[in-house]
Amino acid sequence: MDVFTGKPPTEAFEAASANARKLAAEGHRVEVLDVQSAIAQEPCLGEHKDKMAGAILARDDNLLDSGGFASQLAKVLEAKYGVESRYGSAVTEIVEHGGVVSGVRTAGGCEIRADHVVLCSGSQAPKLTQPLGIFLPIYPVKGYSLTVDGSKFPDTEAPQGMMVIEPAQMYVSRLGDRIRYTSIAEFAGWDEDHVNRSCIDTVRERASLMFPKTLEAVPEEEQQEWAGGRPMTPDDLPIVCGTKYQGLWIASGGGSYGWRVACGMGQLVSNLLDGTKPKVDAHPVSLDRFGL
Repeated sequence: MDVFTGKPPTEAFEAASANARKLAAEGHRVEVLDVQSAIAQEPCLGEHKDKMAGAILARDDNLLDSGGFASQLAKVLEAKYGVESRYGSAVTEIVEHGGVVSGVRTAGGCEIRADHVVLCSGSQAPKLTQPLGIFLPIYPVKGYSLTVDGSKFPDTEAPQGMMVIEPAQMYVSRLGDRIRYTSIAEFAGWDEDHVNRSCIDTVRERASLMFPKTLEAVPEEEQQEWAGGRPMTPDDLPIVCGTKYQGLWIASGGGSYGWRVACGMGQLVSNLLDGTKPKVDAHPVSLDRFGL
């Protein structure tokens, strides 16, 4: 649910409402909510009723835990298909001889041989393709999140579902007992793990303005801070394609849509790799679209 703050009517809410009504007319389950209806969906918004313009509710939106999905997927692949997962083995080099990629080399010097290598290392992908003369226009735009334990809060104090607070662009996600606040788009180089204190403090401040009790009751040292780079391309579409090297494939650059397009990217690169005709046109996500 998109929640629009500010004294109504706001320009942003009016524009979003017009778009929502258009989508509804086309058959999508999208509704424009007044303040009271928004509070009925999320009771924790009640104390902000005088500071809200309204909300947009898309009833078919879903909230999923990407980390939990990846963890369970790995277990299924290992148990059912014999896939070997190696953790803590950073790939530092793609091994190539005569235009054919034969595997990768890890930081520990181990060479892992393979008929095909699918590069899906997010914002770090360009570092691996650069020695091969392949330029990938992917750059990490860092986002920050703050996660707290929400198990002790009643519905009137803590978010129960998924919200986007506008115009602050703060995403609020309820993941079981956890509440996660996400925001910020920082251009700060290639170190994705460094936590900029001013950025995480901004997320904390934005969360405190809307849901103060969820942070006041949790000691700061118990609030889980995280930073990571969204692998953005110039047109905000992923790169899924083969390369000039036999056996090397790219599936990266999902950007702000990463989790939403991840499974589709996997299906497409699988089709390209085994020669199956894709169900979608692959050119819009090919590296060729950049003329590189």
